[in-house]
Amino acid sequence: MMFQELRKVRPFLYVADLKPLVYILMSIAVIAILYGLYRHWRLWFHGGGKPSFDRPLTRIGRLLLYGLLQLRVVADGYAGLMHLSLYIGCLGLALATVTRSADYYLFHGSILLGQRYLYFKLMADVSGLLMLIGVLMALFRRILRLKEGLSTRLGDILLLIDLLAILITGFLLDGLMNAAYRRPWIDPWTPIGTPISNLFIGWSTYSIKALYRPLWVLHLTLAMGTMAVIPYTKLSHLLIGGFLNLLLSRLEEPNTFKPIPEIYRIVEEGGVLGVSKLSEASWRERLDYDSCVECARCHEVCPARISGKPLSPMELMTALRDAMHGGLWDESLTPGRVEASVIWSCVTCGACVAECPLLLNQVETLIDLRRGLYISETEVPREVQELSYNIMSKGNPYG
Repeated sequence: MMFQELRKVRPFLYVADLKPLVYILMSIAVIAILYGLYRHWRLWFHGGGKPSFDRPLTRIGRLLLYGLLQLRVVADGYAGLMHLSLYIGCLGLALATVTRSADYYLFHGSILLGQRYLYFKLMADVSGLLMLIGVLMALFRRILRLKEGLSTRLGDILLLIDLLAILITGFLLDGLMNAAYRRPWIDPWTPIGTPISNLFIGWSTYSIKALYRPLWVLHLTLAMGTMAVIPYTKLSHLLIGGFLNLLLSRLEEPNTFKPIPEIYRIVEEGGVLGVSKLSEASWRERLDYDSCVECARCHEVCPARISGKPLSPMELMTALRDAMHGGLWDESLTPGRVEASVIWSCVTCGACVAECPLLLNQVETLIDLRRGLYISETEVPREVQELSYNIMSKGNPYG
């Protein structure tokens, strides 16, 4: 009897006439995502340059370790548990959506039947619960300021509230469907949907439909709208920081300074050494700016900041990102965007690089900014000037 009932699963119940809305909103979301990624790509390669994809197996391995398995993310206590909950929950819900769509559009409902459908519903409910826990942990973390340096901007809070609204409306829709026709056979398999369906016991079909339709439209609009804004918000780390950035990451050891190819020729021809304006930054450095998620882990471990110096690697990256998105390619970065005291505060220990979950190299950016200051003879500390003079005149830094 149970499996006969399971064959009566009815997708788009009460909203069959609204199916075109799915295709319209999905098309808008895909176009918005592609255009957003294109805008980012143009910023990274402004003025030339091309990405490197040598040693593809190594790059894919890094993507799996630090992207799929979240190797550095999960090592951060409360934040690691929070991100793991968000990550597994989001993956589970994405898998549920793709599976449901494939079953409906490609296999005409022949896959999610019988026991498979029950397992599917259990997986979807557990995934939603995990993501709900992660979102609430993230909200509490920001509202209660549990981590020094962590952003508490209104936009970040609203983004989490948006995710919370998507989850809550999804659970309510599931509960309404259970109350409408699934309750006799699905109770144990929807640990969230079943308790919610108790709210609607005794409701008439008309009442359930009257609530379900607007709630379905709201849920769909929120979900597709959130997808559409991924490249324009902190959610961009799903595609940029956690995918493109890792796939195109540096393969050399992070504690090595970036060499300057043909340095003598560049000097003789009066070329540019270092970075004094954004147009001189490499595409890889610009990708770093965009990939920073402001998790504050580099900010927390930086010995220069801890000792009272004005350097925060995170704030440096966000300042450069803001300048890049503002199109300030030929504006001097110092002192307009970054103070010289910030640049010279770095001790090049690499703590920020070792801590960053997305493998960014803040030290490389700082070294290039220092080179730019030195070449332009702008606010160079006396100690550095003396060292340089000793090396040039006596062949060693000590004089």
